Amino acid sequence: DLTHRFVASYIWELPFGRGRRFGNGWSKAMDLVLGGWQLTGIHSLQTGLALTATLGGATVLNIGGERRARPNLVGNPELPESERTLNRWFNTDAFAAFDPAPQAFGNAGVGIMRGPGLVNFDFTLAKNFNLTERHYFQFRTEVFNAFNHANFGPPNIARDSAGFGQILTAANARIIQFGLKFYF
Repeated sequence: DLTHRFVASYIWELPFGRGRRFGNGWSKAMDLVLGGWQLTGIHSLQTGLALTATLGGATVLNIGGERRARPNLVGNPELPESERTLNRWFNTDAFAAFDPAPQAFGNAGVGIMRGPGLVNFDFTLAKNFNLTERHYFQFRTEVFNAFNHANFGPPNIARDSAGFGQILTAANARIIQFGLKFYF
């Protein structure tokens, strides 16, 4: 359940080198250095996932599957964005500290809170080295999470946990890798 999700991907073959707009008459040496470059990217932006507060292990309901009881709601679970921190992503006081009646769900709704969103920009800069028209090597520089944006994991949603409402995980920081591929 994502309210908004945007993904854009592209491949831009730079217009330099033999068979391209600029440099069609270049020598082999000039084309080897300046021709055959390519820029690609995948950019993802999304809002957070819907979250449902749950009660711990002893309150698994016997109705088939992994159905957990939910706590009772006694306030507004959403915090203003200015008050959200990694230690308190939502209003933990909005959920009753006691269990609902045995074999009952509790009145806290499903998906009434939102986790952190995602902002990710991946880029690849590649250089093709042609052997023949159909056979070539490609050297690639790939940058994942290029702007090193902190993408946090979901908060702890277990009401009876000491870390209730806390975010303890994050996605990878920037990763840069190099690769060499042979196309045939």
